[in-house]
Amino acid sequence: MVQGRKYKHNVFTVNLYHDGLFICNPLRYVEGDVKQITDVNFDGMTFNDLREIVKHLVHGLVKRLYYCKVGSPLKSIMELKSNSDVDAFLLLGYENRMCVDLYVEHHDYDVLDFLLEETSDPEIISPFSDEYCFDDESEDIDGVDFHTEGGP
Repeated sequence: MVQGRKYKHNVFTVNLYHDGLFICNPLRYVEGDVKQITDVNFDGMTFNDLREIVKHLVHGLVKRLYYCKVGSPLKSIMELKSNSDVDAFLLLGYENRMCVDLYVEHHDYDVLDFLLEETSDPEIISPFSDEYCFDDESEDIDGVDFHTEGGP
């Protein structure tokens, strides 16, 4: 439970971004929907309680939850995965005009890894990269015949 001032009479708003995808360079959430949650008392809520509320409001699976300050770039995003994270989520909302952004990751990607990719050296290609590099002077592959159709 968030300690300090009492916020019971204030409306707490959560902008719930769901059914979309995170993409990087720069990190953003695309192709999704947004719902505003204004009728839930989040005080004293556990991580499991919050996750169940989100599950009832979105269409896809809820694999991970992330949050950040409204209007800030997603490079400041944080993951929600414990009760203490829920306290930090609420505190951020209380300190920022009673509003916070909450993002649903439906495919179990670790969005924080996307941030690492953005800050890493662009000259270094990740072994998990989809890029394919080849050299025009590459050696022939023994035992493989290449045929093309429709050619002379």
